[in-house]
Amino acid sequence: MNMYLHPASIQILEEPFQNIDEFSKQTIQQLLKNLAKEHKIIILLSNNLEDLMVASTTIHRLDGADLHALDVKEDGVELKCTL
Repeated sequence: MNMYLHPASIQILEEPFQNIDEFSKQTIQQLLKNLAKEHKIIILLSNNLEDLMVASTTIHRLDGADLHALDVKEDGVELKCTL
């Protein structure tokens, strides 16, 4: 909700899908899609790759050495992930 109350071109959300029910999860996913249509940059921080795959266009993984782009293949479709 803060995304709509205080609009900014870049939003950073930490674990946006943690401890919520499925309906709320779908609502947040739709809000993220709407923000993306408005050309907003949304950075999702999460340890749940499945959530990121559903809600992101690109995913990155941070390890002890660097930030790495992930290539995730699901059902023959390649998703270039950034986070």
